Amino acid sequence: MASTTFNKLGATTLEEIISNEVNVVVDATINFSLELENSIKRFRGDKVEFDHFLVNNGNVASTFDIKIYNWDQGEYDLENLEWISGNKSRTQFSDTLRREITLNPGERFDFRYSGSINEAEDDSITSIVNVEAVSREFGIRLLKRDSVYVLSGARIELNKSQSGSEEKLPNENFTYTIAGVNSGDVPALPRAGITIDGISSSKIILLDTIPSNVSFVEFVETTNGQQLYGMEGNGKYEFSSQLPSDPSTVSFIGLAFDGLSAGEEFSTTFEVQVNPGASEEITNKAEISYSDPEENIVVDAVSDEVKAFLPSNGATIDYFTDDSFGKKTGTSSIGRKLHLQATASACNEFRSRIDTATITLQSFETNDSEEFIGIETGVNTSLFRIEGGVNTRNAVDFDVIIGNTILETVEDDVIQAILNCDGINNGNLGGGQGARIQTTVVVDPYGIVFDSETNQPIRNAKVTILDVTGANNGGDAGGRAKVFETDGTTPAPSEYVTGPDGRFAFRYLETGTYKVEVETPEGYTFSSEVPLGLLPPGRKVDTLASYGNDWTFSNVPQGTNFDIPLDPQARGVLFTNKTVDRPTAEIGDYINYTITIKSEAINTVRNLFIDDLLPFGFEYQLGSTKLDGVKLQDPEGGKGPSLKFDVGDIEPGSNKELTYRVFVGPGSEKGKGINVAVAKSDEVVVKSSNEAKVKVEVRGGLFNDNSYIIGKVFQDCNENDMQDPGEVGVPGVRLYMENGTYVVTDSEGKYTFYAVKPNKHVLKVDNYSLPEGSKLSVLDNRHANDPSSRFVDVKKGQLHRADFAICECTPSVNDEINSRIEQLSQSNKDDLANSVNRSFAVNENNAQSGKGRFDNASGTVGGSTVKRSNVKSSPDGKPTTSEISDLVKEEELNSIQKLEDALLNAQNGVGFLNLVNNDTLTKNNYTIWVKGTAGTKLTLSLNGEVIDNSKVGQTSVSPTTKLQGSEYVSIDFEAGENILTLEEIDPFGNVRGTEGISVFAPGKASVLNLTAPIRNVPADGVSTALIRVEILDENGILVGDRASVTLDTEFGRWKVEDLNKEEPGTQIFIEGGVSEFELISTNQPKTSLVRANLGVIKS
Repeated sequence: MASTTFNKLGATTLEEIISNEVNVVVDATINFSLELENSIKRFRGDKVEFDHFLVNNGNVASTFDIKIYNWDQGEYDLENLEWISGNKSRTQFSDTLRREITLNPGERFDFRYSGSINEAEDDSITSIVNVEAVSREFGIRLLKRDSVYVLSGARIELNKSQSGSEEKLPNENFTYTIAGVNSGDVPALPRAGITIDGISSSKIILLDTIPSNVSFVEFVETTNGQQLYGMEGNGKYEFSSQLPSDPSTVSFIGLAFDGLSAGEEFSTTFEVQVNPGASEEITNKAEISYSDPEENIVVDAVSDEVKAFLPSNGATIDYFTDDSFGKKTGTSSIGRKLHLQATASACNEFRSRIDTATITLQSFETNDSEEFIGIETGVNTSLFRIEGGVNTRNAVDFDVIIGNTILETVEDDVIQAILNCDGINNGNLGGGQGARIQTTVVVDPYGIVFDSETNQPIRNAKVTILDVTGANNGGDAGGRAKVFETDGTTPAPSEYVTGPDGRFAFRYLETGTYKVEVETPEGYTFSSEVPLGLLPPGRKVDTLASYGNDWTFSNVPQGTNFDIPLDPQARGVLFTNKTVDRPTAEIGDYINYTITIKSEAINTVRNLFIDDLLPFGFEYQLGSTKLDGVKLQDPEGGKGPSLKFDVGDIEPGSNKELTYRVFVGPGSEKGKGINVAVAKSDEVVVKSSNEAKVKVEVRGGLFNDNSYIIGKVFQDCNENDMQDPGEVGVPGVRLYMENGTYVVTDSEGKYTFYAVKPNKHVLKVDNYSLPEGSKLSVLDNRHANDPSSRFVDVKKGQLHRADFAICECTPSVNDEINSRIEQLSQSNKDDLANSVNRSFAVNENNAQSGKGRFDNASGTVGGSTVKRSNVKSSPDGKPTTSEISDLVKEEELNSIQKLEDALLNAQNGVGFLNLVNNDTLTKNNYTIWVKGTAGTKLTLSLNGEVIDNSKVGQTSVSPTTKLQGSEYVSIDFEAGENILTLEEIDPFGNVRGTEGISVFAPGKASVLNLTAPIRNVPADGVSTALIRVEILDENGILVGDRASVTLDTEFGRWKVEDLNKEEPGTQIFIEGGVSEFELISTNQPKTSLVRANLGVIKS
């Protein structure tokens, strides 16, 4: 409010006027601040302090709660929090500091607190402390954070590597590289106790000891630091700054630094050379020594270990042919000096002087033992030799004296050399590992050719050694090997003929792959078939070399030191012949068999048995066996059919005769009547005779159970499934059985098949032979829904009837039937088969007919096999239903039963029953079984084209599995990969399931593959090699169609019938794409070239 005073004009008194009252409200100003925010770095164990202040910059007073505590987002907690100033109501050594303070406008509160870093804390982590002030009146929260990072100190990390691969060779140069970095957060400081050129100093020192059996060459590159050299005998930190004239005397190297700041890097590379005698592995690592300022202590850091590997199995001892030590050997001779060299880096204990080792020689046969000193060939070479070599002499002529420095030995002796030294005993790096190092040499090695049965030596065996690869005979792979005497230079024969002792010897062969061939004396075979464990004891038998297989000398040249077993000839030495007293018999007869055995074996054949397989229905008569006229116990097997007669032993050149009686029982007429007998010995080398066969023809007589099939093809104009008056039989209709036999109906439409085996059969009408325009109808369920074919179940001795009906009775059909009746009625002597062929030549599309005969009663009977008819096509190129004349093969007779069985074992769902994905067929025509849910429609596609339902031969339903199966007959596949797709469609046309597979079918034959699974056979004129012939298409798939192949051979003869003796070679048929044939060997060892031809295709 305002006022004023004044005098009125002419008045002497003052007057005052007051204005109206005005109210003004002044707002409070709230302005607080908290400072500072600190971040420091300290070592473990340090105490830290922080300053802060709180200011009231507003115009109102406020009371604050101050709180100091470790934040849980920190990596560790600061310990022993304590107020240093502003310490009213302070709490010492607490995890949380608290106090309250009231600040008027313009006032400031300064405070300080402290904390400690635990000495056990990790480095490189951070603690965070929250400093918080909260206004009670206004709820304002002020926050600052202090952080303390723990220093790691100086930390030098080393990494060591070597050049090239880990595999090194003696005399090879390579480099080591050492790289380092101070990864700590403070500088590394020098340490005391370093001597350089005799002067003591403080340095950071990098140290690397040169590994054993490696020599220093030079420093290659150093980024920083002083290069230093340590010699043998120096202290660990005693160095020279000058490279010696002989760098190989450097024992360790160093690199000196005055300091390394945080993050500073350094590296050095130096070259070394592997010593000539180094072996096993070379290990190396570097170390660095410095002072850490955190605790002012000396720290030693070590690099990772680096290894180099040398191509040697530790320490070794080698024999050499002479004192030049140029040729290693594993063989020697009596009277020749033994020259040995040991390579042992473990025995190279002192780099600067010549070392020695102990070498002991021991004889396995004479037990002589001599000890020698091996002297290192030079400083740091690791090679040790016996000066002057070791003298040997024959222990047959001299007494064995241990310790006379002469080794008494004998032929075929094995001399063992043993190396010993302190380095080996202590297991030093570089080889040995504390084990005894030894090697052997064979003195005058030889082998013996012996009888695998009697163990007796064999004379006149020609042993030839061959160089398999030709590596050592000038490149003649498989030719004779180069053989030397034990000196390694004097040529020796590569062929050896054994004497009475059976000996042969090839005493020095260079490293390589070899094999022996043996030309055996008469009566023996090579290689032996007797397993190692069954050979006579005491022989040196090698599982490879002794059996004529390839073997390898891989380390040093050696001599052959193995024996060779030869088997007495096992094949072609026993001959059996079997006869019977009558070639024909009827059921109920008795017949007598005679088996004659002759032995041409070189030794007595022990434990001879005869395995005899009687024909079906034949029974052995107990007590009827005689051997050479003397009664013999009954064979094993009772009455048969498998009999085993115990004949005993048979001497070389002798004969034995075995007789026995059998009864010809019921059912024997069903068999082939062939009896087979084989003589075989039960001994180490099994002797086996030829198969002796004899045949007895069994006549059924009154017990014949063949059957007959009769029937008629007739008109069924009213389709009541029977022939009514006025409905005539249809003549001239051809019907096939599954084996190709056919008949043609007579003038009344009747036909007969006789001598039919009781079984399930299939009859098929040749649609081409029907009157043009006619149509067949289904009479009963045996048609399987196909009126042109039917199943016929014939029982033993049964007269079975099977009819077919034509339901189309158009005038043109009737006229053709009447014409046929009239033609056949003209003469009963006409050849009806030829007449039918002439009448239907156009309709048959050049189909081939079988040969046959006919009469009025039984129609015309065709041949046992008939070629498949060609299918006539409709105008659009697709085969018509009535024109499909594919014949059912014999193996498909039981297809319904097999399909039903397959359905019973099948799993639910759509799929294939007789094919799986990636199947390979041998023919490009195949019958396919498919399955799906009962009641659905199955649609099969081949390569995207739906297969017509006319190809469905049958359909079966399994009530137990609720599955239905369909058989697609005679499906033609394309060469190569074919895609089959099966769809299951429900009654509403929806696809309920799909299954697809790939099937590979053969194309045209283009490759003839010839292999010999059994190729190495004795040259005895009896043994056989096995030759396998495969017919393949261009994709390598077997072509299963029957093909005529010509076999040819340089030597030997084929054990197979030549189908055309007028043509060169041996003519045979192959069906199924593959077959095996036996080639009978010659009487002399020969290598025969075998060929096969299929037209222009040659193997």
